[in-house]
Amino acid sequence: MENLIQALNPYHEVLFLAIVAGLVSHQGFRKYEPTISSFLGVFFSLQAITFLQIVVRNGSSLESLVSSALLTAMFGVIYLGVLGISIVLYRVYFHPLRHYPGPKLSRITKIEWFFRKRDGQFYLLHKKVKFNPKALAVPDYSDSSSMAM
Repeated sequence: MENLIQALNPYHEVLFLAIVAGLVSHQGFRKYEPTISSFLGVFFSLQAITFLQIVVRNGSSLESLVSSALLTAMFGVIYLGVLGISIVLYRVYFHPLRHYPGPKLSRITKIEWFFRKRDGQFYLLHKKVKFNPKALAVPDYSDSSSMAM
């Protein structure tokens, strides 16, 4: 595997590592719900490791440092893109609560929940059952037996 990575040019190597890191991070974030500080810690740690790996391999001349910074920025953008796409695809197609009705945006994010709560219209979401990616609202407890997973 290491010979394969060494054979790749730096752009392909960064692309490959960013995709793998994004998918692995999503699996970790699914199991352990991240806080903003833990997410930023993971993200900036990956950025630092990537930068140092490229600098060690390419040297520390000014040109190499600029190239390393650009490759690290590319890693960050690809990582965030893959992580975001992975989260959206999981929540829309694979999440255990995906079959329950609710606003479409609530399958992906809690943004709608935030704005409805802010505007005092949160009670309207109870009629739609699912109001954020990981929660259901059950307005009538007599119907809850039909919702067992």
